[in-house]
Amino acid sequence: MPAAWVALALLGSIGACAGIGISASDSESAGVAAAQVAAFPLGFVLGGALAGLILHFGVTRATTLLRVLGPLGCGCMSGLLMLGLCITFFVAIFPAL
Repeated sequence: MPAAWVALALLGSIGACAGIGISASDSESAGVAAAQVAAFPLGFVLGGALAGLILHFGVTRATTLLRVLGPLGCGCMSGLLMLGLCITFFVAIFPAL
């Protein structure tokens, strides 16, 4: 299970970085929009992969339900956190630079 999450995180990271890079090369506002769109999916796959690895190696008596739903819940929370951080950065910090 963690191998699938890690592979998904790798593919998601490559896709998000490629999309943001292509958009940013076109214009700055397109790059900002692409970063805000990619924030939740990127946070989801990275948080899910991290939770999957922690559950696999750290919790030896984890049930199948926990091994499946734990990474999904952690992925949703980390996706929302990354989206909030991205929006906060582009609304509050980026204009001051």
